[in-house]
Amino acid sequence: MAIMKKMYFFLVLLLGSISVCAQSPNLSKNDYKEILQLCINIPQLEEYIPKDNEGNIKQLYVYYYAPQFIPEDINLTKGGKILPFREIIVNESEINDCYFLFEKWEIEAGKGTISFSFTKNSAEVRKHVKITTSLEKVKNNWIININTINVQ
Repeated sequence: MAIMKKMYFFLVLLLGSISVCAQSPNLSKNDYKEILQLCINIPQLEEYIPKDNEGNIKQLYVYYYAPQFIPEDINLTKGGKILPFREIIVNESEINDCYFLFEKWEIEAGKGTISFSFTKNSAEVRKHVKITTSLEKVKNNWIININTINVQ
């Protein structure tokens, strides 16, 4: 099982390095923040977001591939907590328990697609939710539509 996890992370790393080439340099920092926050706040993810005994959201992370395509100095939040950015690594023992991973990011002329995943690892359950979205900028606001959600 440990070998399969390592192979999975290596595959994700490889695919991510390919998809980073499709980044969108014409986006402003505010565009990145708005788009990422919309993705993180998709209502269909709420049931997988880990909470403590008092119902507060536990710490989550946003992983990215190097070379980085997401500006690190934007503050994304979930449940009032800032989500730290981390470079994706192959060593699974250093991967945090619950994280978002943005894998495909193609945006041009106010339209595009984003594929990302949310992974929840805990002693009780492991869930991997893969989401593909389409988005469009309408009157200075990004509108996100969910194309597919796959839970593994």
